[in-house]
Amino acid sequence: MANLRYKELKFEGKTYTKKYQIDEILLENGFNWFLDAEIENARIEIMKETLIFNAGIWYNGVWEYGVIRDIDWRAGTFKNGVIYNGIFKRVTVERGIIFNGTFLKGDILFADIRGGEFKDVNISKNVNQTEKTQQPETQIQTQIQGEPTIQTQGKIHGQTGQKIQTQIEEKYNPRVMKYGKFINELFLGGKLNENDNPNLIVVDNGDRYIINKMNLERKLYRFFRENNKIEEGHNNNEILITYEYEASGTNNPKDIADAMEYLENLPGVETVIHRMGFYFEITFDKQVEIK
Repeated sequence: MANLRYKELKFEGKTYTKKYQIDEILLENGFNWFLDAEIENARIEIMKETLIFNAGIWYNGVWEYGVIRDIDWRAGTFKNGVIYNGIFKRVTVERGIIFNGTFLKGDILFADIRGGEFKDVNISKNVNQTEKTQQPETQIQTQIQGEPTIQTQGKIHGQTGQKIQTQIEEKYNPRVMKYGKFINELFLGGKLNENDNPNLIVVDNGDRYIINKMNLERKLYRFFRENNKIEEGHNNNEILITYEYEASGTNNPKDIADAMEYLENLPGVETVIHRMGFYFEITFDKQVEIK
């Protein structure tokens, strides 16, 4: 049987295998750039308005935006998104987050490197490389490939792999649209949960706002479903919120945007910025206190 451009597309609970159907869905959902790529036996899916490449060969082309879980990348440009795994024989990474993968040759221009093995690769000084705690060298098999590594200051450290879902750094992907009012998130079974009331999460105490830490953490759990930490910011008018990935992988750019939408609508909030390192900076119009 001849090799095909697509193996499958998963979209809205259905699996498509016919090329004309897949091309039509990609066009309807704004992924026309993907039709120009030279690919083979690609297994892809669309989840929450994000294109995900699960497996297959990428011969050449320009990857505009999305998630690569695993790939045999021969040549091309990766403009933005998240890379979880794969073998990249010749690639130029313009922006994005790299968690794992083997990069044989190419250039990394702007990115956040959190894992991976880099051989004949030019890494720009603009690239942020986050060092992780060193793990013993083992032959652990991860979901897709072997033990990932991370390069920091010229050294390669072992790092246990973990399947995680999309996170796009707001620095690399400016939010250009909102995803509905946060009030939709406040209803549980048609009733407003009193702990979700914004005025109970941020209480105006006259000269300052009092942040109900427990209620806010509970709310943020719906977006990230892992530990999130709320702490004082760089000044009296600011708080920081850090979060972790969910191992089962449901976080994606819409989660980030929805969380920002919610935070922006809290009483007294002036600005919300999503920073490198998976945390938010929230600035209020007066002093805040966390309780």
